[in-house]
Amino acid sequence: MGNRNIYPDTIPDGLPEKCYAVLPYSGRLILLKRGVKGFYNCSDQSYSAAQNRKKARAENKILGISKAQEAAMSFGSKFGFDKPEADPKNYDKRGVLLQDVNKELSETIQLHIMNLVQPDRRSSGEVRER
Repeated sequence: MGNRNIYPDTIPDGLPEKCYAVLPYSGRLILLKRGVKGFYNCSDQSYSAAQNRKKARAENKILGISKAQEAAMSFGSKFGFDKPEADPKNYDKRGVLLQDVNKELSETIQLHIMNLVQPDRRSSGEVRER
């Protein structure tokens, strides 16, 4: 995937240099870098999403990365590090976005959510995730 560096002054404090994550739809193990939009594929991965998740947790634990930092890095790598959702201070210890931040989601995440849920063309009114 093409990567683009973000200006350092827009990167929130508290983000690690790098962290490991798993792509939600494919289960692939990836490496995220602070300030870089996009991700790097990891060569040391399994065909199992569960095994890749276990590997990401283990690597992040060794690096001292919290779930809040991983969640913020994941958001920043997709939507940019200049959004409030890319700041680990806006997550709880489980990596869940805090309620006060969640009330005012950025336009980028709102568009992302709208693209994930589309009306099912097979039956009227039914909504499905794609």
